[in-house]
Amino acid sequence: MARALLALVPERHRYRVRSSLEKLAFNLNPPVGDLPAIFHYWSNAHLRPRLEEVGFSSPEDFFFKSLRDRMRNQAASTRVLSIGSGRCELEISLARQLMDSGHDQFLIVCMDINSEMLSRGKAGATAAGIAKRIEFRAADVKTLSCDERFDVVLANQCLHHIVELETLFDTIASLISDGGFFLTSDVIGRNGHQLWPEALDLFRHYWQRLPKKYKFDNARGFTTSSYDNYDHANVGFEGIRAQDVLQLMIDRFEFEVFLAHTSITMPFVERRFGYNFDPNRTFDRLFIDEVALRDRALVDSGRLTPTQMMARVSTMPSHATITLNGRMPKQCVRCADR
Repeated sequence: MARALLALVPERHRYRVRSSLEKLAFNLNPPVGDLPAIFHYWSNAHLRPRLEEVGFSSPEDFFFKSLRDRMRNQAASTRVLSIGSGRCELEISLARQLMDSGHDQFLIVCMDINSEMLSRGKAGATAAGIAKRIEFRAADVKTLSCDERFDVVLANQCLHHIVELETLFDTIASLISDGGFFLTSDVIGRNGHQLWPEALDLFRHYWQRLPKKYKFDNARGFTTSSYDNYDHANVGFEGIRAQDVLQLMIDRFEFEVFLAHTSITMPFVERRFGYNFDPNRTFDRLFIDEVALRDRALVDSGRLTPTQMMARVSTMPSHATITLNGRMPKQCVRCADR
């Protein structure tokens, strides 16, 4: 229905309407932390062991350790900018962990265009007792003064919602102080969270093996026998330019850490179909294990491109890049016209 109504809006007004629809959706149904249980099973069984090989256990741990190490090597107070911070759950957690580990000379500036979400974040920071360490700004990052500098810029799962990525990355590069860096965990798959054709063929191979009860689409409210590889960006900005994120970062930054992973597993374990699986059932665990192992082998070999990325980049030359599988950023860009 929303897509049909949006089609009636004149092109010159469509961006503003899409922005309003997305903001309304986040205010009414904000993202929650209760990902499907099968997601946590997959993450702990398949992703966490790989991250631990390079010193991390999760995306949040990656952010925390990167910030902690920066603070250990910096005498002055550390300034952190988090863009697209929403309700600031991550930032509140990071601030708490940093203080508990003995670091209190820092300020995290949480920036989002959605003032309602930031108000919830402010309440959360007050309740957690770390309000003095977090500042809240309802604004677009492009409005920041060119004289303002940050030791660390952080973007968690927000880049795939942004249309003006070139402007954003140029702004981030200008905001990073000497020796600082940009941290992100985000989606780098096909626009609108669609699967690329080669991934879709393999995904459907596994999809056809599933009983009907696993095919209830929780996002759309009905059971479907055939998997619809639909574009989530048709109404709002979900994955609007996800496939451009990696290449645009390669053009502007030097990668110090690049942890790219996962292709066909993600649709099975995320919110759309993940709630249909129960990690307490043997069939469900074995199915996800089989998909995840095949997925890893094909991503590591380059036959599939990854859809998820954790990265630490800077504007200074990097002597070496830490990776999960030896594949460098340029090797993980999937050309749209391939």
